[in-house]
Amino acid sequence: MQTLLLFRGHIASMPPDDQAKVLLAAAELRRVCEQFGDHGLVAFGLVSAEYAAEAD
Repeated sequence: MQTLLLFRGHIASMPPDDQAKVLLAAAELRRVCEQFGDHGLVAFGLVSAEYAAEAD
């Protein structure tokens, strides 16, 4: 829950246009996760972990 609140706070601090882009991207990610079910969630986790590893 703490991570969710952190992200929501960060999004709320963005300009409205950026908030809209983030929410649009989130909706698309949810659509992909729903389309592929558990496989979509695992793929989303994989891609997230790959991005996190690149940041290190």
